[in-house]
Amino acid sequence: MKRRTRPSRPGRWPLVGLALIFAVLALFSGLDRASANRPGLAALVPSPFRSVAAVTTARRDLANEDAAGAVRASTQAIRSAPIDYSAPALLGTARLLKDDFARGDAAFRAAAAFGWRDPLTQLYWTDVSLNVGEPELAAMRADALLRANPARRNAQEVLRRFEEDPSARRALAERLALRPDWLQRFLSPEDLGAQPLSGRAAILTDPAMGDVPLGCARVARLAVAMADRVDADTAEAVRMRHCPGAQSLYALRDASFAGLDDWKDPDPLGWKAAESGSVTVRRELRDGHPVIVLNNDAPGARALLEQPEWLAAGTVEAQWRVIEGAGDRFAVSLDCGQPRRPRFAPSQRQRMDVPACQRQRLSLWLAPGSGPVVIGDFALSRVAAQR
Repeated sequence: MKRRTRPSRPGRWPLVGLALIFAVLALFSGLDRASANRPGLAALVPSPFRSVAAVTTARRDLANEDAAGAVRASTQAIRSAPIDYSAPALLGTARLLKDDFARGDAAFRAAAAFGWRDPLTQLYWTDVSLNVGEPELAAMRADALLRANPARRNAQEVLRRFEEDPSARRALAERLALRPDWLQRFLSPEDLGAQPLSGRAAILTDPAMGDVPLGCARVARLAVAMADRVDADTAEAVRMRHCPGAQSLYALRDASFAGLDDWKDPDPLGWKAAESGSVTVRRELRDGHPVIVLNNDAPGARALLEQPEWLAAGTVEAQWRVIEGAGDRFAVSLDCGQPRRPRFAPSQRQRMDVPACQRQRLSLWLAPGSGPVVIGDFALSRVAAQR
């Protein structure tokens, strides 16, 4: 039986060398992947391994509007990893940034051959579809892009591209009628000015939205933004379309104070109660009729309930019934911005001129005193102009 012999020392060096080569390859490959999250590592990666690192560099250059640098980095990424679907899209974006539209389009055509996983590719072809008069295809691409990531940072920019053209608005409305995951993003009014809000209103009132309304709660915040930044008519059209039976923005809403019971999901168009340990507000039914029970242990008069209003110029009259307590402790104000203390009197009605501002604030006040004051049958009506 032959004895096994160990390879001589010189014979083992090739194996050790091979192991070292694989270790170096693994190190550089790891650095390359890590550079996606830590861009500073990109400089440590040798050029043959710079696929992810080059993509990271290209994205950084695009963020800095360095088109030439982005072209170099994305070209390096394509050479290092020809099957990376993101690199051609970055190259296309860099070319467009340099106003090199022909080569930018060619790069995006190459990116499209890898499929539609890349957001830049989807964005580009969404724009192309809109520009060549294919809004349905553009809406399909935008839908796919937003379904993949409804919270994406440029979601509002994607949606704005559909707001100017009627056919594009209709195509997007058809997608919204399917209640996609990004619907709430569409209804979010943050960072939207008058023009995009007007575009959203046109989409939401388009017949292509279908016959099923979105519901009062879904459109409430958007309606407030439209009333403040566009006009109350625009907000009213959206509310009437998606909140059937809603009370008008031009009148008192929730005269029965029913919204006070819904503390988990308060209506931004309804009553808001003061938050303080020295005052309390609650709704009750007495003899089957809704009333509000108000307490004020603070040292001075407080606005216990407030509601936003969008009233036309003129005069309005508030009326109420004092069911319990001292009636001269209750009063009403109508202001722009911060509420001002009204004049307290034993009367159960009060006339007020509508202040000249787009949104007014109706406030119900209570002066300090012993025990609660119970108010019922609260109403607000317009006083006819005298001739």
